[in-house]
Amino acid sequence: MAIECLCNLNVVKYAFDIAVGRQVSIPSYRMDKNVFQFILRSYKEGVFKSVEVRPNRFFRILQSYPIKQVGDTVDLKDVSSSIISVFILQAEHRDVFYEVMNCTNKYFCVTMVSNRE
Repeated sequence: MAIECLCNLNVVKYAFDIAVGRQVSIPSYRMDKNVFQFILRSYKEGVFKSVEVRPNRFFRILQSYPIKQVGDTVDLKDVSSSIISVFILQAEHRDVFYEVMNCTNKYFCVTMVSNRE
């Protein structure tokens, strides 16, 4: 999905065409180097309540793929169990990628409630 946004190509269609033996001709494309995939995780166990994307001028969300639904249990047994959502972001400039990775709480707020509530 990130590749589709990065290159503006329908990768799934090309993969399907190749799988069924069709001839594929991929047009020339230009990559947007400011598009990236971001995996939002919870670092607390509990029951998932919500995600708030805080307003900012540095990136916009191109696509969102929720992994956890409201009411799902989040545990930290393994890395994949803590994934809340996957986002494809388009940044103002490349440094935003590192900013979002290092300061996630500045841009995303994951709300969890205790398993006992």
